[in-house]
Amino acid sequence: MTSAPGMIIFPATESDARRVVRFAARYRIRVVGKCSGHDSMMRSTGYGVIQLVMTKFKSISFNNATQTITFGAGNAHLDVYSFLAEKGRFAVGGTWAYVCPAGCLSNGCYGHFTREFGMGADNVAGLRFMLY
Repeated sequence: MTSAPGMIIFPATESDARRVVRFAARYRIRVVGKCSGHDSMMRSTGYGVIQLVMTKFKSISFNNATQTITFGAGNAHLDVYSFLAEKGRFAVGGTWAYVCPAGCLSNGCYGHFTREFGMGADNVAGLRFMLY
């Protein structure tokens, strides 16, 4: 048996992703999320699953008043770090440029600034989840 997904879907909107999750729930199909897919435990794939590849969710914004960044699950660390560097800021996160913070944060997110500021997940001010 392989770990090949049954379907790979690239949703463009939250509505697209919600429809996929509702379909999967109706037919009892497991859904996994993927951005860069860098997961040594292979949680971003699985036999027969519906794999939601979130690479189209690439929004990034910075709130100067709260000193917080908001980003979509499709951004890689390089996207986030480059965006913040233009503003004279940095974020605590992973060390691999093309790994996505969304996945990294789900495992704690160890990086260059961890000793001084904690893991990436320690610095999260909030999360937004899609409910179906």
